[in-house]
Amino acid sequence: MKKEESKKGKLLTEKVRLTWVKSNLYKDLSMQYRELSRRFVENRTIEQNKIIYDLLTLGDEFYIYDGNYSTIKGNLEDKKYRRTKKKRRRIDEDLFRLWLLICL
Repeated sequence: MKKEESKKGKLLTEKVRLTWVKSNLYKDLSMQYRELSRRFVENRTIEQNKIIYDLLTLGDEFYIYDGNYSTIKGNLEDKKYRRTKKKRRRIDEDLFRLWLLICL
């Protein structure tokens, strides 16, 4: 074994591997977290199975839209923009009319 000097100037004769000591509170919290995660996964699979069962009761033929989400999202954003643009135009027109009534 090599003798090494530490930063404080003491001689170290052995290299010691440090391990993390977990407290009882940490262990309890990790067990609670694991249990909650397990319950969440179980509930999610139950809900998925319910949805699948409901779909299968409708029939055994399904038609899936083959499209790109980004194009659908773009269309939705355009509609939202058109709505806000129309609302702004209406407010501008109303303000102009109100201004004309006040000035005249």
